[in-house]
Amino acid sequence: VYRTAVPKDRLSADPDWQAGKKEGDHEAAARFAENNWDEGKTEKVLSLVDNPADVVFISQPSTSGKNVIPLALAEKLAKDTGGEAINGRELFDVLHGQESKTIGPPERMFYERIYEPVSIEEIVGKIGDREVIVVDDIYTTGSSALALINSLREAGANVKGHVGYFGDVRLAVKETDIARLQTAFDAARMKISAA
Repeated sequence: VYRTAVPKDRLSADPDWQAGKKEGDHEAAARFAENNWDEGKTEKVLSLVDNPADVVFISQPSTSGKNVIPLALAEKLAKDTGGEAINGRELFDVLHGQESKTIGPPERMFYERIYEPVSIEEIVGKIGDREVIVVDDIYTTGSSALALINSLREAGANVKGHVGYFGDVRLAVKETDIARLQTAFDAARMKISAA
């Protein structure tokens, strides 16, 4: 984990962040990446891989199709390291319709994120045996990143890690959410511990 002292609220209020996330403005997203990503973060990302010059950065596909912040960051990382950036939308269809930000935090665990490979052969052809880093913008629960990572691994990709501008304190599961999940397991007569 690489931490910065820049407040999430300031970054997410940046007009380039807003334009890249909500309007699909690639130039704004690229400016945001140039202005808000530092070498220390890149070095931390590269510490995850064995061959930094031959890494593939795959952007998290946007549910709405409008968020190009992950793609612009993937492109910056590829440019800075000599790796390759691939738009995750070229490799995966997004089968879930509802954006995570429209689902309340206690409900998110019940809305599966689904990324269906367009073609396993295409994924294998584009990635080969190179190492992969998944690039996102923000981690709220981590479920979208995990779903994409699992889909990539099922397709045979060697995913070494994932990166984004910042995470959310909600990544720590609340006790009330664990209790709620346990209630759902119990109601379904599933003998599983939610903790």
